[in-house]
Amino acid sequence: MLETVLGYLGLGLVLALAGIGSSIGTSTAGNAAEGGLKKRPEASGNFVSAWVSPA
Repeated sequence: MLETVLGYLGLGLVLALAGIGSSIGTSTAGNAAEGGLKKRPEASGNFVSAWVSPA
């Protein structure tokens, strides 16, 4: 019984941390692409791949 509870607790922890890390990485890449797009609007094609690839 204890092993099952600890297993599900570990599973929940892994999923939560993976989701948090993914959201931080996606927002960082999006912010970097937005900043680059403000500096060089003509290079929008290069930044689209930066927006799409983390998701």
